[in-house]
Amino acid sequence: GNSVQVTTAHGILSLGPQNSSWCHITTDRASFYFNQPITVDDGIVQSYDEDLILRRAQSNSHRLVIAENLATFTGALTSGGIITGTGLDINGSANISGSLLVATATDYYSGCQIGVGDTSDSQNGLSITTATNGNGYVLFGDGTGSSSYIGQIRYNHADDTMALQSGNVVRLTLGGTKAVNVNG
Repeated sequence: GNSVQVTTAHGILSLGPQNSSWCHITTDRASFYFNQPITVDDGIVQSYDEDLILRRAQSNSHRLVIAENLATFTGALTSGGIITGTGLDINGSANISGSLLVATATDYYSGCQIGVGDTSDSQNGLSITTATNGNGYVLFGDGTGSSSYIGQIRYNHADDTMALQSGNVVRLTLGGTKAVNVNG
């Protein structure tokens, strides 16, 4: 045939080109086991026509699944505490189940789902960027739908105003060239 075949009391291994495009390694066993690291010269590891799954210690609790237009991490995603270089780049949507910490500090309010900054730097913040005719905002709600966002801090870039809203009513609007000082 088109392959070299090794047969033992435990199964069959075949090695050889089965068509003009690919060299095949096949077996009648459920999996392959390699007792040494695998090095790929072209740097590409890919699936043929299904999702690619990388698992640690045969665990479904610690794995990476690369599917069409989606990559799913199961378990914690960290980089040893400090991200060097460019870190993790996401091109598309990121759905996070749990908290997102964008910092090195861990002393945020216990109910906080997003933490920004750390105690080693006096300049930390959150930036919301829009087009010159857009709105930047932070919404507060109970998570029951878009109409439940009844608290807002909104900046209107087109007319250079900042508004505070609660109960779906604008309570305070700041704009113009005059400063407003409110002291309690």
